[in-house]
Parts: sequence; structure tokens; C-alpha cells
Amino acid sequence: MIGGLLLFLTVALLMRQNMNATGDLNLVAYLAAGWALVSAPLADVMRSARFPTTTPDQDPEYWRKRSSAHIVSMGIVEGAALLCCVALMVTTSWLPLAALLVPLGAMLAWFPRDA
Repeated sequence: MIGGLLLFLTVALLMRQNMNATGDLNLVAYLAAGWALVSAPLADVMRSARFPTTTPDQDPEYWRKRSSAHIVSMGIVEGAALLCCVALMVTTSWLPLAALLVPLGAMLAWFPRDA
């Protein structure tokens, strides 16, 4: 998920460099930035609500529940990050790039290290 996001960000930055965005699409930049800022807390609430409170010894479905919580929360922030990449391509504003750091930081913080 993180690799795909970084690849799409690279494509968005290259397209932004080679194409000149015209028109007034700053609303897209503001919407993408707003969704990026809201997505991390929303995904954290969803993650904590779905994350199992038991241990693998107590619940045979522990790993399925844990992976489900991880996929849902990562999907929320990845969608916001991809929207920021699209907004970066179609607008002249750099605001989506700055806002992209919030979902990217959440994805890096939630990267599974103990599985």
C-alpha cells in the first residue's frame, strides 16, 4: 500500500512538472486536504473499534480480526492520500502535497512490525 502510494505520488509529480494545470480547480485541493486531515483520526477510531481486545490464545479468530482492522484503517488513509495525489496533478496549489503527509504518516505509523 505504501509502495503504491509513493509510486503514484511520483507519477503525479512528474505529470505536474510536464503539464500545466489551467483553470480554477483549487476547490479540489481544499477538499483533498480536508479529507486528508480528517482521514487519519477517522481511521484511528475505526481501527480501535475493530481491533481485537483478546489475545491469539483466547480467540482463534484473532489474526483475522486484526488484519481486517488493519486493512480498513489503511484503506481509509490510502484513499485520502490518493485523492491528494490527484489534486496535486490537476491544481496549481501545493497544499495537497503538504496534506499528504498526514495519511502517509499514519500509514507508516501503523505499518505492522510484529506479525
